[in-house]
Amino acid sequence: MGRKSFGDPAVAAAFAAYPAALRPSLLALRALIIEVAEAELGKGALIETLK
Repeated sequence: MGRKSFGDPAVAAAFAAYPAALRPSLLALRALIIEVAEAELGKGALIETLK
């Protein structure tokens, strides 16, 4: 699982706002979600947004 850059600055800011102790786990979960989505749907099919 490689580190993926954020396409949306708002998403990057949201992750940066999480407490430092939680951030590594949340980023690992994000990477896993992206990895699975790319394997199932193809690269570029996933778009990160804030709701």
